[in-house]
Amino acid sequence: MRYWWVNQNQTYRHEVPGDYLWSPKRKANGDRNPFYDFMREVAPGDAVFSFAETQIRAIGIVVSHAYEAPKPLEFGQTGAYWDNIGWRVDIRFVELRLPIRPSEHMNVLAPLLPERYSPLLRTGMGYPSRESEREIMQQHTGGRDAASEVSAVMEAGDVEMMQRAVELVRVDDSLRDYAIDIVERTRHAEQLTLGVSPRGLLMLQRAAQARAFLEGREYCTPDDFKQLILPVFAHRVVVNTRYASTQKKAAQVETILREIIEATRVPL
Repeated sequence: MRYWWVNQNQTYRHEVPGDYLWSPKRKANGDRNPFYDFMREVAPGDAVFSFAETQIRAIGIVVSHAYEAPKPLEFGQTGAYWDNIGWRVDIRFVELRLPIRPSEHMNVLAPLLPERYSPLLRTGMGYPSRESEREIMQQHTGGRDAASEVSAVMEAGDVEMMQRAVELVRVDDSLRDYAIDIVERTRHAEQLTLGVSPRGLLMLQRAAQARAFLEGREYCTPDDFKQLILPVFAHRVVVNTRYASTQKKAAQVETILREIIEATRVPL
């Protein structure tokens, strides 16, 4: 059995209920696409994780090899530039009652992500589909006033009230010491030429408070801080050019920060 990940932001509502996956054979310009080619490697018995709107929403078991099939009519204008004949794989999907948000588990997932053809950004967010990116580009041309099309989901006063509530979430001194220990280690790490600034330290505390608030707590836990160190600090440090590695810069930063996290005692 092999495990596959598919980003389905636009086609989820068609493919999962229809128990299938479909892709073009090639890009619109005729070039090969490795993600399309992977369709031919899928085999019966393999597992497929369906990712849409930042969550894993369904899991399926493959029941057929890839075969030629026309683009599903229900796709409508989605992928309007795709060839009509592509690859289809039949799958028995089960939608999850409680979808999984990968961004909440990046401490486990990040070390497993491949350097090439990764299905996720290091933040745990999926990449938008090619069609979505084309649509984004189209929306930012022609003098369109996007702001006028946005509808309010809450009043400004509600946002201010939530911000004040976040500021009131309690942070124990032991957690502040833990955060300072992490920051000081980034400043003295030989692999880094630039450590985390005082502003970065404050942003970690505020992010931890926001996480606690969103989970309905009036106090922070060690996990609130630990889980947010990577997303808050990763862009605030600079890797020393003498630090030799075959990894990309983003992966190097993650490796260094994870080593610091593992070497720092977590308050109980």
